[in-house]
Amino acid sequence: MGRQIDGSNKMTDARTLFREGKLQEAIEAQTAVVRDKPTDIDGRAFLADLHMLVGAYDKADRQLDLLSTQNVQLGVSVALSRQLLRGAIARQEVFEKGRAPEVATEPGPYVQAALLALVELRDGRAKEAAAILSEADEKRTRTPGRLGEDGAAFEDFRDADDLCAGFVEVLTSTGKYFWIPTDRIDFMEFEKPSRPRDIIWRQCRMEVRGGPEGVVYVPATYPALPADGEIDALRLGQTTQWEGGDGTPTRGLGLRLFLVGDDGLSIDELRTVQFGAS
Repeated sequence: MGRQIDGSNKMTDARTLFREGKLQEAIEAQTAVVRDKPTDIDGRAFLADLHMLVGAYDKADRQLDLLSTQNVQLGVSVALSRQLLRGAIARQEVFEKGRAPEVATEPGPYVQAALLALVELRDGRAKEAAAILSEADEKRTRTPGRLGEDGAAFEDFRDADDLCAGFVEVLTSTGKYFWIPTDRIDFMEFEKPSRPRDIIWRQCRMEVRGGPEGVVYVPATYPALPADGEIDALRLGQTTQWEGGDGTPTRGLGLRLFLVGDDGLSIDELRTVQFGAS
């Protein structure tokens, strides 16, 4: 007689596979858990998070819909996840289909240049995009500040990805996707991940000059993925790869990296960023 594997062992297997960075295998194992134990709330929530990590937003939304009917007390949590899904879909459409991002303040010259460069990139004109972004970066307002209350001061803060150099991507609890000009941000405080979803959408308390203040979610990984290779490691933000250069924009894949003064710091290494600090 073959060895029997109960639902709890499958759950352990799925989480082990997730920790090992094997996303598709984890999804298969967790799908089996939910199929065998359809009322397992924690198991279904974990499966929804796994679908979010691989960009299977429709499948994640279906699991969230079932969660909301199985336990009405999860209404607030499920509603937030579904709004983040909507923001993530909007983000995807900005980079792939030409949809315009939301802006909380005046877009500023770098955001406008990035939108023009994105059009050039979608049309296969990478050198033209690089020229637009290079000129915009020369004119970009530098953003000095300090890391933490007593941390090191820096003279400038920008994304290492040339397209995103002058703004911070943001998802909101209302299902929106924003580009926030970095020179309009006064303060950011990042929370450590507490669930799988947080790996890709990092909770952050943000204060924007002349704009909103509150909790937002900063995409911790870049939107693009390579055609092949270690895609799961990039999706999970376990590594960063770079494309472009030599007259074309430098674009990131995987974990988001910021240039803070002379240092390159991943989003995982940031806690509190105070802009304008002396």
